[in-house]
Amino acid sequence: MRIHFLSRQMLSAAVCALVLVACGGGGSSSDSNTSSVTVPGAPTIGAATAGNASASIAFSAPSSNGGASITGYTASCLSGSTSASGAGTSSPIVVAGLSNGMAYNCSVTASNIAGASAASGAVSVTPTTSSLATTTAGVLCSVLNS
Repeated sequence: MRIHFLSRQMLSAAVCALVLVACGGGGSSSDSNTSSVTVPGAPTIGAATAGNASASIAFSAPSSNGGASITGYTASCLSGSTSASGAGTSSPIVVAGLSNGMAYNCSVTASNIAGASAASGAVSVTPTTSSLATTTAGVLCSVLNS
């Protein structure tokens, strides 16, 4: 009579395989209920509105969610080696911690359970303390504080 000893890993894998088959999870990848989720498409960038040491970044949701609900968005602003980001679940997203008078290029990514999308196009913004706010999507607008 031979006695075989299983390592913990082998035993654990065997138990998991048994549980999967017993619960109906042991099907093949060609099953009709198997779907593949990918990262979402890139959001479409909108306008960036300057604030005091901040920027509000507007965007539109991507046309493809990759097969899973979008769980959030991240707006990132970069000026040379200086960067800051903000997160949210809808547009616009405020990015704080920027330096007034410094020009930033900002973009947005979308995330789902598969990961983060490619970045949107970029929009430029320069935070300021004055009552003149810069909104860029190819247009310069002045806004007066009331």
